[in-house]
Amino acid sequence: MNAQNYAFFQRDQLTYSAPGVTSSDGYYTIGYADANRIKGEVGITHQLVPEKFWISARGYVQQPKLDGGSDIPYEESWGIKSGAAAKLFQRLRLEAWADYISERNTLSSTTLDGFLLLGGQIDIQLTERVGVYAKMINMLSQEYEIWNGYQERPFQAYGGVTIKLN
Repeated sequence: MNAQNYAFFQRDQLTYSAPGVTSSDGYYTIGYADANRIKGEVGITHQLVPEKFWISARGYVQQPKLDGGSDIPYEESWGIKSGAAAKLFQRLRLEAWADYISERNTLSSTTLDGFLLLGGQIDIQLTERVGVYAKMINMLSQEYEIWNGYQERPFQAYGGVTIKLN
């Protein structure tokens, strides 16, 4: 990719005050600069048992640079995404995934650590039109930041009902 006026996020240090409150929290603004990104990607998806068990994996390396030679803020240099799904019975499906994002630089010479996210989901089809599911994200309850200064949530669990209208 070779882009002119590439939009990227940057963190500005702004100071504001209100009666009884003074803060120098940073806000994110959009910056524009010419940018180049060289990216290589390899992936595989395969049904180990047709219609029953699937696996997938994708890895990539990239060199995201602004025209001045600095890294595009908050963009990693490499990552891996993988997953597996199994349909154990006609009405039961399990899914698991693992994603790793490498460390990322910011314009303020801060480096954000890389992180590994593990997740899973179970879907149960109760009738032809009604099902239930449970989903877990960040199963290691890892502390990580996608954006500098904004801690992402620890372990999360969701559940719900699915209804097919057709």
